[in-house]
Amino acid sequence: MVFKNFKELILSVQALKEKKRVAVVVAHDEHTLQAVCKASKDNIAEPILIGNKLKIKEALHNIKESIAE
Repeated sequence: MVFKNFKELILSVQALKEKKRVAVVVAHDEHTLQAVCKASKDNIAEPILIGNKLKIKEALHNIKESIAE
């Protein structure tokens, strides 16, 4: 399958019946969490955050995001 642009790729992934799981190791990086939260909101991926739970929660708080546990 060839995509003409990123939007076509996103729409193709969103149309899948199952969301893909994405594991993020040392998941307290705020930029990484922003991307993971956007992917989750855009119905692209289901994140699995691996790392120090307190640091992850603090980073999520700093970027004003949350992810269901």
